[in-house]
Amino acid sequence: MQRNIIYFYISFAFLSGCGGDNSITSQSLEEPENNSSVVASTFVGVKEAETFISDDGREVQAAKDEILVYLEEDVTQEEYDEIIQYIENSGAIITAFDKDLKVLQVQIDPVASELALIAEFETLIGVNTSGLNEVVVLTRFNNNAEGYSNYLSKPQLTNPTKSYGNSTTFTTQATIPSFPGDYWVDHIDVGTAWDIEDRLSSLSKVTIGIVDTGINFKQKILEENRLTRYNQNGLLLVEDEDGTKNNIERNEHGLWTTAFAAGFYDESKAISIDNISRGVSRNSKVVHIEIDETREDYKAFQTALLKGVKTAIQKGADVVNLSWGNSSKCKHDQSQRLAARQAFRKTWSNALAYVKRKDRLLLFSSGNNCEKQDNQLLPTISDIDADPWLTHAVVVGATDSTKTDTLFSRMGNVVNLVAPGKDIGYGESDLFWWAADDTNSGTSFSAPLATGTAAVVKGINGTLSAP
Repeated sequence: MQRNIIYFYISFAFLSGCGGDNSITSQSLEEPENNSSVVASTFVGVKEAETFISDDGREVQAAKDEILVYLEEDVTQEEYDEIIQYIENSGAIITAFDKDLKVLQVQIDPVASELALIAEFETLIGVNTSGLNEVVVLTRFNNNAEGYSNYLSKPQLTNPTKSYGNSTTFTTQATIPSFPGDYWVDHIDVGTAWDIEDRLSSLSKVTIGIVDTGINFKQKILEENRLTRYNQNGLLLVEDEDGTKNNIERNEHGLWTTAFAAGFYDESKAISIDNISRGVSRNSKVVHIEIDETREDYKAFQTALLKGVKTAIQKGADVVNLSWGNSSKCKHDQSQRLAARQAFRKTWSNALAYVKRKDRLLLFSSGNNCEKQDNQLLPTISDIDADPWLTHAVVVGATDSTKTDTLFSRMGNVVNLVAPGKDIGYGESDLFWWAADDTNSGTSFSAPLATGTAAVVKGINGTLSAP
């Protein structure tokens, strides 16, 4: 599946509507009935993890004694009933079934083999795929000195690129602050976008969804009236008397992604020009979904992210940012890394079918885990699951200050576009662990620049569908 990379230096002057009815009727599947337990309507929390050896020899961390079964989008009631019967006859217990995502969470007998049952379940008619409830990780920067030295001595494969140039008829008038790592502002021409927003009499209402680690209630990256916080289950998070909730100060990753996508400190409260604008979309609302099932080293389970994305959409998000990826490592060989990423994307196909039904847009970071050239989207080249990936998903790679893709960024045909992601900054100085000259790197932060831009485009032209 060939894709051209669109380097993300776009002009905001050519915004026209694109129509098309993308509605899909979901099957009204009956809830499974277990004699031994009550089936939850959404995924239950993981109690314990263990290490598995995958078929290709890679070590994988995942939920212990648990399997996820992803049903086909067009699964019939008869097929569904047979799947349920087969699972129960195997001695497993269905603990949860998410009807919107068409995913079964299955608890298996401790003496049974997860991998053997997965292989069995994948043969059933109506099953799209099956797999472990794997640990997923934040797509943060990996040190260039580690893991990429083998690329330095090899010519890098490149993809055809195209740029939309500078066709705007506007002259940028927006006040753009200066701060370390601010080159991204010029690279995506966001000042022109702000000018267009300022000149319009009204903008369409747009909500950005951020599915990430929690952010402190003392944050000053955007106005509180634009931000609503939920956990992955949809529970509204409110500030406690001490200014915290659920130990929400634990990690800055969610704050960075939110800042780049939508950060804007209210100009009326600014004490200097440096407090005015530093995120892409100044006018969007934000629903921040805290992944509170986070494990050590800020890892989470696949079910937590699936719930988080669904919650973001249910709470009104038009575009959703997901800066997470699979846990393959530089020590794994190339075939393992590529297979791991393909399997990771396969497990997101059901969620993307849901995203497509809702006509929303889901933006993924391409990843930093040592694999440079990633050309195959899913495990099977002709996989029908590619359809929602091509219409309702964007995979974002990272560039540096020279408008060149970074060594750490995954590239290849699976990447739709790239945005700045090497040593980029936001400039906020009024946070106890974030200095004004802090910069960060990773496709984790390229993706929210693209997410914020999608929100700007949608705000300027509200008739645009997700494709």
